[in-house]
Amino acid sequence: MIDSKQVVRTLAALHRDPERLADLLIVVGFAAVLFSPLGALPRLVTYLLAVLALCRAALWRAPSRAPLGWAAGLLLGYLLLSLLWAEAVEPTSATRLCVRALVLACFVAAFADCVRRGQARRRIGRWFALCGGAAAVFAIAAFWARPPEMGRLLGPGQLGNELVAAQAFTACFLFALDGLQRSGAGRSGHGPVLVGLLVASAAASAAAVALAGARTGWLALLVGAGVLLVARVETPRRFLRFGVLSLAVLAALVAALVWNDGTREWLLPRGWSFRPAIWRAVFADTVANAPWFGRGLSVDAKVAAADFTFLHPHSLYLSIFHQAGVVGLALFGSLLAGTAASLLRRLRLPDARLALALLAAGAVVWLLDGHQLVHKIGVVWWLFWVPVATAIGLSGQSNADVSAPARGDHAAGPVPAAGT
Repeated sequence: MIDSKQVVRTLAALHRDPERLADLLIVVGFAAVLFSPLGALPRLVTYLLAVLALCRAALWRAPSRAPLGWAAGLLLGYLLLSLLWAEAVEPTSATRLCVRALVLACFVAAFADCVRRGQARRRIGRWFALCGGAAAVFAIAAFWARPPEMGRLLGPGQLGNELVAAQAFTACFLFALDGLQRSGAGRSGHGPVLVGLLVASAAASAAAVALAGARTGWLALLVGAGVLLVARVETPRRFLRFGVLSLAVLAALVAALVWNDGTREWLLPRGWSFRPAIWRAVFADTVANAPWFGRGLSVDAKVAAADFTFLHPHSLYLSIFHQAGVVGLALFGSLLAGTAASLLRRLRLPDARLALALLAAGAVVWLLDGHQLVHKIGVVWWLFWVPVATAIGLSGQSNADVSAPARGDHAAGPVPAAGT
């Protein structure tokens, strides 16, 4: 039975602590993406978060003091500026994109502040991992009870596409694996029940990625897990060397599998899905019409190639080039590289390792999928904007905590902000 007095006390505590309310809204928004069949619900939660962030100047402390915060703002600002030279942009479309960019900026500020306060794991990470595991179990049960026509797992909530489901459950798996790593770090505060739930969440999420059948999802999961596991035991310099070598070996292995006729059919059962033709068409159109500044954020994403019309370019990198040109792609690349470099410098911190794993997984996925960086809450937020916000939040912590040797999970505990 619900204790009404406890509910009142909880609501009063949230009213007195807006930062905790922001953390709660982030978790609820993430869970809504996983479970809600109504797309309006997760958007409503992000709108509430945006209102709270706009009314709470303290949440903008970390982004305003970090160079990465300004870089993220510059990228979003330029993407919105591209609406000025987009062809036949509708006012409603432009307004929607501006609202999305504002909501996204508010999320980055709120998540970065949560990281700066050292609460990202306890208030967001573990709950998202458990919600992801539950969603994966639900998706697997639905898959076996009523197999889809294409034979590929579809997720619940807003994960109705197998590619999106694979990316989402990859993120859930990495959050669960990160929780398990911290559970063995000594003073982590994890009980055996929570550890068991995290194991189940990781296993269910990995199984969901496998059943989704998206090869990019498989590869992203392997790369993300590898980054998370290796980063725990390596120094930043050795990790970077090992990462470059591992990527070279992995690329050679994939090339060998694709080159062989027998393994190519297993690795690419649907062939290349017209992607080379799509990429050539998008690249040629952009180079011919607007190579430097792109065709605008609101440009129609549909691509006509090989006598078919496709919904989008199937590559986030190419989509950004198409929308924002060389300038936009350079801004995106700078933010991506700057985020990775910032996280590498703080590799001893568990939050940095998780964010780097998410970013690495996303970088793999975006080679073959993705079309919109300024998007509603979902996988792009988890694989790109969460790492960016994490790097911003960690930069707001004191330098002593960055350079301190790792001694388990307590290295990621509550850390005072610089100057406090």
